[in-house]
Amino acid sequence: MAPKADKESGKNAAGVSSKESVPQKLVSKDDTGDELALLADTGAEVASGALRQARAGSPRSGALLTRFSDFNLREEVLQAIISNGFESPSDVQSMAIPPALEHKDVICQAKSGKGKTAVFVLSLLHMIDPQAAPHKVQALVLCNTHELAMQIYKEFTRFAINLPDIKDKILCAIGGVTVSLHVRALKSKDVSIAVGTIGRVSDLVERGALDLSFIKYLVLDEFDALFKEEDNFKKIAGLISKMPATHQTLLFTATFTEHSEKFARSILRDGYVAILVDDKQLVLTGLMQYYFNAPEEKKLHILLDCLRLLPFSQAVIFARDISRVTALNEFLKEEGHECVCFFGKMHHKKREEVFQGFKDKKARILVSTDIFQRGVDFANVNLVIHYDMPDSSDAYLHRSGRAGRFETAGMVLLFVGTAEESEMLSQIQGRFATSIPQVKSPEEIDVKAAFTGK
Repeated sequence: MAPKADKESGKNAAGVSSKESVPQKLVSKDDTGDELALLADTGAEVASGALRQARAGSPRSGALLTRFSDFNLREEVLQAIISNGFESPSDVQSMAIPPALEHKDVICQAKSGKGKTAVFVLSLLHMIDPQAAPHKVQALVLCNTHELAMQIYKEFTRFAINLPDIKDKILCAIGGVTVSLHVRALKSKDVSIAVGTIGRVSDLVERGALDLSFIKYLVLDEFDALFKEEDNFKKIAGLISKMPATHQTLLFTATFTEHSEKFARSILRDGYVAILVDDKQLVLTGLMQYYFNAPEEKKLHILLDCLRLLPFSQAVIFARDISRVTALNEFLKEEGHECVCFFGKMHHKKREEVFQGFKDKKARILVSTDIFQRGVDFANVNLVIHYDMPDSSDAYLHRSGRAGRFETAGMVLLFVGTAEESEMLSQIQGRFATSIPQVKSPEEIDVKAAFTGK
């Protein structure tokens, strides 16, 4: 039976907010004069990285917290943070963790590599009490790819190292794994946190294996990608309808579309906190960006020159479809490069093997379709090559974000050869208010600045 509407939460029985106010774009300035667009409405408190404080009147107004200990996280979580070598939170973490710990709904948009995953991982590990609802799933984390789900699962286990009562109660539910294994895990062991893809999670709910009636926390990571497919919209709404109306919702993304904004507002409770940045501030800090005039017949030659002359650690090369990915991968291997390829239609075990192998630096180059563009962290990737141009400025942002994670040095190269690709280059430069210079040879590139940040 669906739960009754909760008047205090502002959600109906489906967990959907009853308010209909439409956000407006407001422009504020920080103390440096930089402009930042914020999403605000009558139901939202607004926080801004550039402003370095929440909206006037918010309980979070003032300087950002600069130490993880300032969050008053449980000691076991704080010790895990320290043992993993983290000293201070990013601006995004400083703004988003406090309202999350206050059980407010949060919508957080920030560019790739800013630590959004740690916001919900640390917050949930602090808030979840396995003894409060034994044998019940309290937190559900949904994402759009197997690899992102696995990465999030590993982050939970990494920071739960001192929480054995939680660490052994985390489930990663993704396609490509026999569903009976997940059914058995949910029935035989006490699961507090479930991380998974929409398809597999929906399947487990339909089978009666995953009970959502005790969910306290819902996280949608890369939610704009989740909402691109109409079928996912319906599935997520269906899952929410089975949760208590009082559950907390945390939404995270690097880009924000009108479609995803509309759905996000429909599932957030009144008083939610919005941490959103203007497109101009989504530029990839720390990355040197260049483009080549590269007609199809010259692409391979330019690519080989780049791979030969640039001192990169690891590189990701994006091509537009599976056939071009596999052909390019084979060509590069024939040329003596340590190369692997990655695409969505790979068998799950093969995808996992390639993913982990590249992470373990068994290959220096990975050629991929756009499935690899979101959320995945590889510390050693410092070169991204758009062998085929992306089909949108959003895709450019996500692809390029594979390099220079956490604002480390790196390089992005674009191969522009057609009128359509030139138009896309103009769109990218216009949207992010940046100028990407042309180079004729990789020898023209300031290698020291690109790969050392000096």
